[in-house]
Amino acid sequence: MLALAVSTASFIAVAAAPLVRADRATPQPGAPCSGSADSSGAIVGSQTFSPQGEVLLCAKDADPISVWQHLDGIQRPVQIWFSYGPDATLNADDGFVSGQYWVAGARSGRCTVVQTPSTAGPPVVKTSNSERMDFKLIPDLATITFKGECDWRSF
Repeated sequence: MLALAVSTASFIAVAAAPLVRADRATPQPGAPCSGSADSSGAIVGSQTFSPQGEVLLCAKDADPISVWQHLDGIQRPVQIWFSYGPDATLNADDGFVSGQYWVAGARSGRCTVVQTPSTAGPPVVKTSNSERMDFKLIPDLATITFKGECDWRSF
């Protein structure tokens, strides 16, 4: 009976332990970006900056895995962006359309967007309080900064 009690207690302890999420892969050329457990977890078609500042695209490679591919510059207009840690700052001339709506999906924690106007005035900051948030681009956008481990998409 003691062995059953110990086994039951061990099972309960293991079952009650929190699941640990493995860290997602940092975007690098040739590394998986979607479709595998060791990928970055990005949406196919999203762009990002590597830690070295290189522009990358999550491109469909072979089902079901997609890989990060080097781009010579940002593909305009930006429609899908993946942020994973370091802040990603883009310029209005990267194809952002005034008044356009965007949605952010948090992979962990929070997503924050900072829109800096080209005219005098403070930045417009919005932070998610849940897994999703949406926002509208300001009319006089100079730069936009994406923060957090998030998928960003225009609609």
